[in-house]
Amino acid sequence: MKLPRPCKVCQRPMQLEVWDDVVAECERNAVTKRDFLGWLNRLVPMATCNRCFDMIAGKKAVMDRIYEAAGKLIAGVESKEERAGIRLTLERETKRFSQIMAHYFQLESAFWDVEFVEQIIEQPMKVKTILSSYEQLLRRQMKGAV
Repeated sequence: MKLPRPCKVCQRPMQLEVWDDVVAECERNAVTKRDFLGWLNRLVPMATCNRCFDMIAGKKAVMDRIYEAAGKLIAGVESKEERAGIRLTLERETKRFSQIMAHYFQLESAFWDVEFVEQIIEQPMKVKTILSSYEQLLRRQMKGAV
């Protein structure tokens, strides 16, 4: 059984496939059917296409590492070596973030500048706002508004 459904993120049409053996079991068992329909009603609205899911999963993993580095800065870093390690981590992960987002927005290249890292180091409490602003910039760039 195939269910037509738009992706929750990009709204592109897609088809959710329910395995035939699940459909057959539901036809045989009323309790299974009730449970399955309840499960389906909860999950179907959250469905995303593969492209959007890959972006969400990749972005979350990278953002978690950026948040962890920012958390270390907020907690206070004593040694220069530790600070240099955090800077390298932020550079690597912000570049990954840029690549993931540029790929998702189908841009030819990811815009990245060391200023991205500097902002996070100077204001680690605003890391979420900084990442969100960057994503909005790419969104506008994709639409040709920049």
